[in-house]
Amino acid sequence: MNSIPTAWIIAAALVLLCASPASTAQAIVKTSPPSGIEFDLGIATYAFRDKSLEEVVRCAEQLRIGKLTLKSNHLALDASDEQIASVLEQTQSAGLDVYALGVIYMKDAQSVEQAFDLAQRAEVGMIVGVPAPELLNLVEQKAIDTGVQVAIHIHGNFKQLYPDAKSVYDQIKDRDARLGICLDIGHTTRINQDPAKIIRQYADRILDVQLWDSSSATPEGRAVLAGYGVVDFQAVMQALINIGYAGVVSIEYWDAPKSPAIGTAQTLAYLEGVTSTLEPTSPTPINTLTQEEKDAGWKLLFDGKTTEGWRGINRDKFPDIGWAIRDGNLCSEAKGGGESANGGDIITLEKYSDFELSWEWKMITVGGNSGIKYFVAEGQHSNPKYGLGIEYQVLDDANHPWMKQDKMVPGDFRTVGSAYELYAATNKKLMPLGTYNHSRIVSKDNHVEHWLNGIKVLEFTRGSQDFRERVANSKFKKFGRFGELEEGHILLQDHGGKVWFRNIKLRELN
Repeated sequence: MNSIPTAWIIAAALVLLCASPASTAQAIVKTSPPSGIEFDLGIATYAFRDKSLEEVVRCAEQLRIGKLTLKSNHLALDASDEQIASVLEQTQSAGLDVYALGVIYMKDAQSVEQAFDLAQRAEVGMIVGVPAPELLNLVEQKAIDTGVQVAIHIHGNFKQLYPDAKSVYDQIKDRDARLGICLDIGHTTRINQDPAKIIRQYADRILDVQLWDSSSATPEGRAVLAGYGVVDFQAVMQALINIGYAGVVSIEYWDAPKSPAIGTAQTLAYLEGVTSTLEPTSPTPINTLTQEEKDAGWKLLFDGKTTEGWRGINRDKFPDIGWAIRDGNLCSEAKGGGESANGGDIITLEKYSDFELSWEWKMITVGGNSGIKYFVAEGQHSNPKYGLGIEYQVLDDANHPWMKQDKMVPGDFRTVGSAYELYAATNKKLMPLGTYNHSRIVSKDNHVEHWLNGIKVLEFTRGSQDFRERVANSKFKKFGRFGELEEGHILLQDHGGKVWFRNIKLRELN
């Protein structure tokens, strides 16, 4: 059923688990996450019921899982404000989000009040709970009044209150949408129901998902290492993608409370392997905007077919040579590495001030050089094909002649992602040559950020004392108030290397 090589996954999990705590200090984002996945992964800490919160936090940090559902042994229902503050300090300082509390049993009105009070004081947005049916009116009103969601947990046993998703749905289908289902994948399997089918059937009310592999599709099923049981993980994860689930999938390897971290790590690694095999439901075509992007004010600067919206710098038309459109990419053509020696730089017709710019690019030329400049004005340089502005460096660092000649060193202000000559990009994650990278520039009220593949690599403030000192010590010192224009063009650089640009999008920040 599940084709991921589990032995490899276990090895990967153990490597993750044994990682040095120092490794978590560096920002990291998943490489090329599967398109269409909107949900996060978390840990349900019932699995760690015999472990301290400190051990939960350490495991989550090492596995780079950012979401937690805290069981009462890690945050008691009657916790004092001081205890809540201590828990939040431990989790938040590690970059973890306590998104839910549970499972909390609500057998009387007092326990309902207590659960919502704790959620509010801890600023947690969800209760994973088991409320008595006669209390649902009260639970619904509390959810409306507080905004706290209630995901009713199922337990895969027809002798219990909520054995399956249907038993919850029948109770809440006509109630406020803040009441929904916590779908436990393992428990659903134990009563021999198909979790993927259930996900699609009750898609509109699934608020939370807890996940573990069951040894059998029978009531005696136990939590086992992912891939050794009977849960079809590919089908489950694909169903979550298909319904656009945007909540949390919390891992709950509950059958080894003395050593839950290994099973948690293995399940995480297995899920990563599974999701790499899945297909997006509706991949967004390149050089288009989703409705969400349109609503947020984004616009395309390149339509993938024409050069509309662009022209050569200091010219009234687009260059006749040096640039081409290939496979939906705006391509700078290689010609010997000379700066602005071929078609020359190209700029947007419009000027921009406060903006967010997003684009994808891949370097084709080994050792190639290019860049995107912003706050560009015309007529400021002796070479009419050259544009002057702050530059987001686009470069093959490792193979660039300057690197080989020691004219630059790894991580200096001439390397990829840097504000060329001014600020060095740090903590970079550059994709291999010929592979697309995603970059962003955010400029708001003179504060500027550079992002590369989901990681912020630098920030600075235009016009600050630090900025002006750096300009004064750069090759731009002869250009008065360099980089401090109130508005300017966006520029794609001709630097002789072959580089492809696509999905060039901008939104103005008011």
